[in-house]
Formats: sequence, structure tokens, C-alpha cells
Amino acid sequence: MLNSNAGDIESDRILAARKLVRCYSSIVLKGMGILLATEDGTVAIDDVGNAGMGRG
Repeated sequence: MLNSNAGDIESDRILAARKLVRCYSSIVLKGMGILLATEDGTVAIDDVGNAGMGRG
């Protein structure tokens, strides 16, 4: 989607989120500090999650 490798995305996750949201109306970029981005330009960082949130 971004023609980037994981290292590029991890080096600037906010930029990656802003690029992805151009293709989708909203995105969640998982990892250390979950990023939530919407097409209006809002990017929020959720820093209170834990590893258990990724389980079904």
C-alpha cells in the first residue's frame, strides 16, 4: 500500500498513517502506541493499551 518496508513505516508512523488514510476513511496502525487516523487529518496516539488487546 505504501511501497515501503516495515523499517520505513516504523521510523515515521504518523506520516505512514497520514498516507494510508488517503486510501481509507480511517485507519488503525497497531504497534507500540496505536495510531488512529481519520481523513480529516486527525491522528491520535493510544498509549494505554497492552499486548492483550491484540487477542480475539
